[in-house]
Amino acid sequence: HDAEDAFQATFLILARKGSSIHQRESVGGWLYQVAYRVAVKARTNSVRRQARERKAEFTPPADPLLDMNLKELRAVLYEELHRMPEKYRAPLVLCYLEEKTQEEAARQLGWTKGAVKGRLDRGRDHLRARLRRRGLDLSMGLFVAALAQESVSAMGLSTLADATVKVGILVARGKTATPGLISASVAALVQGVGKTMVCSKIKLATVFFLAIGAGTMGLGVLRHQLWAAKPAATQGTSAQRQTRQDQGQPTANEHSPDSVRVSGIVFDPDGRPLPGAKLYLGPTNPNQPAFPVRAITGKDGRFVFTFAQSELDRTARKDSKGQVLAMVEGFGSDWTTIDLAAKDAELTLRLGKDVPINGRILNQDGWPVAGVQVRITGASAYPDRNLNDVLEDFRLGRSDKLNQSAHNWMGPLPGQAVTTGADGRIRLAGFGSDRIVWLHIEGPGIVAGGLKALTRPGEPIDLHRKDRFHGATFDYVAQTSRPVRGIVRDKTTHKPVAGVEISGISFPVKKVISDAEGRYEVLGLPKSERYDLQVRPANGQPYFAGWLRLSDSPGLNPLVANIELASASLVLRGRVTDQATGQPVPGAHVDYHALFPNPNIDKVSSLDMPHSEAMTGTDGTFSLAVLPGPGVVGATAPQPESYRPALITPKSQQEFFNHRLTGTGNTEAILRTAAGDDSMGFIVQQNYHALVLLDPDEQAAGLTRDLVLEPACTLQGSIVGPDGKPMTGVSAFGLTWRGSETLETDRFTVRGLNPQRARGLLFLQKEKGLGAYMDVRGIDSGPLKIQLRPCGSVSGRIVDRDGQPVPGMDLRIGGAGLSNLGQNHPLTTGKDGRFRVDGLVAGANYWIRSPAPQVLAEFVVESGQNQDLGDIRDKVKENP
Repeated sequence: HDAEDAFQATFLILARKGSSIHQRESVGGWLYQVAYRVAVKARTNSVRRQARERKAEFTPPADPLLDMNLKELRAVLYEELHRMPEKYRAPLVLCYLEEKTQEEAARQLGWTKGAVKGRLDRGRDHLRARLRRRGLDLSMGLFVAALAQESVSAMGLSTLADATVKVGILVARGKTATPGLISASVAALVQGVGKTMVCSKIKLATVFFLAIGAGTMGLGVLRHQLWAAKPAATQGTSAQRQTRQDQGQPTANEHSPDSVRVSGIVFDPDGRPLPGAKLYLGPTNPNQPAFPVRAITGKDGRFVFTFAQSELDRTARKDSKGQVLAMVEGFGSDWTTIDLAAKDAELTLRLGKDVPINGRILNQDGWPVAGVQVRITGASAYPDRNLNDVLEDFRLGRSDKLNQSAHNWMGPLPGQAVTTGADGRIRLAGFGSDRIVWLHIEGPGIVAGGLKALTRPGEPIDLHRKDRFHGATFDYVAQTSRPVRGIVRDKTTHKPVAGVEISGISFPVKKVISDAEGRYEVLGLPKSERYDLQVRPANGQPYFAGWLRLSDSPGLNPLVANIELASASLVLRGRVTDQATGQPVPGAHVDYHALFPNPNIDKVSSLDMPHSEAMTGTDGTFSLAVLPGPGVVGATAPQPESYRPALITPKSQQEFFNHRLTGTGNTEAILRTAAGDDSMGFIVQQNYHALVLLDPDEQAAGLTRDLVLEPACTLQGSIVGPDGKPMTGVSAFGLTWRGSETLETDRFTVRGLNPQRARGLLFLQKEKGLGAYMDVRGIDSGPLKIQLRPCGSVSGRIVDRDGQPVPGMDLRIGGAGLSNLGQNHPLTTGKDGRFRVDGLVAGANYWIRSPAPQVLAEFVVESGQNQDLGDIRDKVKENP
């Protein structure tokens, strides 16, 4: 009862006097002081009451003498704990009072396990030294027994917490507590302790609920008084959570399978731990540069925070990569990449010197343009290279070297979206020095587009293909744009349709949404022979999406293009679920395509590439416009590597459609749609996590199809060189469903495998001329051991129909996925029509393509050997 009274009194004092807490992060330390004083007061009152009532406490112990000694010893221990520095007190409380392991304490405090162990040992020695000065010399066993907290029954926790919350609300509002909610002893404790503290009525009831929510985790008063005693290194966690709550952001649950925990340290340019650095998570939506602070470093430069993968931009979830950025005003930021599948990341970030960007946006007449929105789409650092060498790679088109050495931040920097004033000027800071900043501009009357700035002084640098890098101070002359405007209507009723998204395909213009009257206007398009726009109805609207293609007309006046959307004759409803858990998958992208040959596709609308798409809700449900006849519905989850790629075999297709699709070109790799030409009329099966075929008739009613996502398989592996020793710095393609990465160690993980589908893995150590290629499936047993071998080469001669050499022909050699590793080689035939390419990985499938484009030859090279293809006839030259 005394413990319960002390518990209530502690938080009621907080409700009355919380304005004395100058920072919300210090609520834990403040509560500790209050709880200690309340406990001392409660103990004094109890002694007086017992003396007055002459009643002795009756507790039948197993060993009365030991019980008595421990009670007295605990009182001394708690008094000495109260006086200890927080960095020693916190691990003692967590590991002995709360019985946490050192790993659990490290996670809670944001320290390493070694730091917890060291401070626990030093704290224990420090405490024993204090006790010796008081004449107490404890053995280890008695020391641990004295610190150990008896288990406290959870019975009545809910009732006690509810009562404390109710009276706390009243107190925080300046009202009198209802009789019966608190006892006379609680009121006496509040009054007694309150006289010794700075008093003023709390203004922010939020602090009360933050504290009471955590305080109800345990009822032992001595646990409560030390619950929030954390070092400055973890203050960022509280700041992060509160900031996200203030901005309406979700707070991640550390125990959620979707959560990732990030901790680490931030240094200044001189290598000293940097307090007050703000940590951000990316990539985020590039149109929303104001994203929340995730953590703030403490006095020792450390930070820790947890987030849910669903908070990231869809691109990051597909690549299974997130990013963390550290910023402090006046310094150049630093950022790094984290593996979302690892679930726990320990980072080191080092800020540098900063070179601000100062620019001016002008129109073609040389006048400043006001109202231009400038946002950052990314920044690239090359920590191991000279920036002049990087620019030379850009000039020569060495994409492989650029991809391997780039350290990219994908998205805006916090607070760095600006709008030009009457002078057309912009100022951006925080990127550091010798870095490339990628910007996007859009404004009245000018073409929207990207420009690149270097964070170093100097004149603009012009590269190939009219590519230009501006210095840190620059003038940018923007071209005059041509708007496209019109009205979106229902094709049948001719009523306006609101909420339809129109965006550019070939040009990076801002997407617009049709208003209540169906009107839209796309700005920032350059004058062109053709304008391609994407039209996407809002989620759940029964219309088909597609492309709007417009031809140009003379002048720069607005181009008028009204859009008619065809409503669905059939609506498909369904649900996307996880096969393993049976739970819905929210945020999954679902789309429908009619398959060739479906004659109903011509009835849809005037849009090219007609299809429908939707996003699943929190319950995993969706609805789509569909057509009678053969079609396919596919789903892609926001966590791509968690599920296996979809696969509908040609045999399954034939069986489903009763052999009516014979000869359509459908394979286990692609499905041919009924819309579009040969280059755009296909969907790639492995881009989906589930595909379902359907063939409804025109009278189908209540059409439903559910899509089930199956868990993916993973494989572990390692890489060795020809001598059998581990190899590092190897570039790998195929570890995830797309993209490539450079491995820092000799270990790798293949994710997102389907047991029924083979995936090609390609490894390349380009500097040493070593590589390897192999096909794997999810059913393969691991771990894999990849041994690199010398690369091979290919040579040949291009000839015309008369067998004469074709000099100066631009060719391209590549293969499935190999362009991501710099293996998509541009080459030009010599005077004798000959060519040669080195550094090709043995076992991989390659092709040579002409500018037509046309595949001239396909081949596989052997390790250390040259594959001479001889004379290759150019069929375009052969049949002009």
